[in-house]
Amino acid sequence: MPNILQDEKELIEKKDEDIIELWKKRFKEAENFRRPIDERNLRMYKLYRAYRDWNSNYAYNTNLMPPIGYEVIETVKPRLSSAKINTRILPTKKEDIESPSLQKWDNLIHYYLDIMDFSNKKVEWIDAQLKYGNGVSQFTWDSTKQAPDMTVCDNWLTYIDPQAEPRLKGARWIIKRSWKEKEIIQKEEKEREDPLYDEVKVMKLENESVQDDPRRNRRELAGKKMSQINDAMDRDNSSETESAMAEHAEYKSVEIWECYDFIKQEIVTVANKQEVIRQDENDYKGMNKDRNPGNTFVDLPNIILPWEYYAIPLLEPVETTIYEIADSRNQAMDNIVLNLDPITKIRKGKGYKESDFKKGPGAMWFIERADDIITERPTDIGNSWIEKDEILRREIQTSLAMSEYTQGMPQSSQEPMGKVELLLMQTNIRFSTLVRQMENSFQEMINILVEMSQEFLSEEKAFRIVGEDFEFEQFTEADKQVYIDARVDIIPKKEKSPAEEANDAMELYRMFVLEDPPTSEDPQELFRWQTKKAELQKMILEKMGYEEYEDLLVLEPKKPMIEQPMEPEQPMEQPPQPIPEPVEMIPEEGGQMTDMNIPQQLQTIPEKEPILPPEQGLVPESSVGQEPSPGLLKRLMNKLR
Repeated sequence: MPNILQDEKELIEKKDEDIIELWKKRFKEAENFRRPIDERNLRMYKLYRAYRDWNSNYAYNTNLMPPIGYEVIETVKPRLSSAKINTRILPTKKEDIESPSLQKWDNLIHYYLDIMDFSNKKVEWIDAQLKYGNGVSQFTWDSTKQAPDMTVCDNWLTYIDPQAEPRLKGARWIIKRSWKEKEIIQKEEKEREDPLYDEVKVMKLENESVQDDPRRNRRELAGKKMSQINDAMDRDNSSETESAMAEHAEYKSVEIWECYDFIKQEIVTVANKQEVIRQDENDYKGMNKDRNPGNTFVDLPNIILPWEYYAIPLLEPVETTIYEIADSRNQAMDNIVLNLDPITKIRKGKGYKESDFKKGPGAMWFIERADDIITERPTDIGNSWIEKDEILRREIQTSLAMSEYTQGMPQSSQEPMGKVELLLMQTNIRFSTLVRQMENSFQEMINILVEMSQEFLSEEKAFRIVGEDFEFEQFTEADKQVYIDARVDIIPKKEKSPAEEANDAMELYRMFVLEDPPTSEDPQELFRWQTKKAELQKMILEKMGYEEYEDLLVLEPKKPMIEQPMEPEQPMEQPPQPIPEPVEMIPEEGGQMTDMNIPQQLQTIPEKEPILPPEQGLVPESSVGQEPSPGLLKRLMNKLR
């Protein structure tokens, strides 16, 4: 009876062998194709780190490298990173134009960017774009967080299909290479709800020596950086490389290839080039259909070459110019050293020893004849190297459209405005190309996030709205049914000269202070106007470079005292008085009416409304607020009659 299990095992092993051979072939193909690209990337990294390999053909000893590469990269990177990103969510169907779900989609995308730490990872992405020509980021879905995740790929460990076109269009496959200890792999598998790898095959793995890590040369620069100026003539690069490889060989780990096949739409993981520990269907096969089906890698190129995936790094066009500046400076340094410490010729056979000619301040040499010692100094090159340095720097600025104002180094405050504006205009025009590249890549990223949400997001999700107010919003299945598309606009920070910034501040002062005075004498309105005036005065002083005089020249407005309005006294409620009965007035002797039975209402006279004018003398000032006298009431009654 045939052993069915044995036959099935052999079939699986044969299948695994075929898979491993396929990916070995693809890996070798990509490695050979990008070998010159790796060499170029290493040169660009050395320029950025201001490192110069020792050249044995160089005539003298100085081996310095000016930090021009670092200066260029760290000037452009912050400008691109600080650009404002506007995301517009557009419906794909006419009936969804007024849908409230559009705002929910917009809030959800901003929430994703927040939890992905996009503001910081964006800087890494742009850094790779500028240094090496291409920055590649991978976007995956984290089922635990119910949100996407972002990884900026290492250019040295990402192997792209050689047939790929710009922006990874037409890429058939991509390989991500990494190293990880077996113990860490097993620990991560235990923590996952759904393990990725075959547990039995993982158990067979062994940590092996790492000898062909392509990052080795890049990492060695950290130790070589300062050694380039110490004992340069005695350096032996071959011995250093061998010792470095020996150190790396002591490090043991499992080599992992994460292989993404966009033809078969599957993901394969090969460990140590001999075990297939994962073979699954590509979960993202429904993503990016219009651009790169199933591919959630997004490329951010610098200067695109038609029909080529690998773009031009920012420093490559000026690489030779930077080395020319370095040569010029090293030659000048050697010339200075040889003039300070010249060649000395000593007549042979006169019995002189080297110790007889000590060098230093106040040194004394005892010689028999003046011509026993001859000192030879080279021709002093003077300041010609400085002029050459300036010419070459201008060549770099012209090639990269980076004026001294863009780099924050204006030559003089007296520069003509026309020249400054022209330099900045050239810079902004050239940078607009990089901005357009970023817009295309970020737009592809946003659309991938939208497609992931439609595919993997649960029926209902509560998420925090990013902003000043702390509130949550509910995203439901109904919102997912509104299909959308995204557009991204990037607004770079406009570069201005100090004179332009000062003029803008003066214009604001004219508009909001001189032409908008207070319209009344209201203390609150006057205080607001004085506050605007003081703040704009501070801005003008800052733009003109006189902020140290702020305390002397700017008067802070004083907030007016707010008088609390007096609450009117509420009159005490009097109980309703009964209407008095008519009383017969009994005349006194002599025809006068008696006041014994005068109604009570007539015995109290209001203070503020006297019945008679004060000048008639009926109500003296001393009697205000007092009970009226009987004689006064008699006279009032007579007047009433």
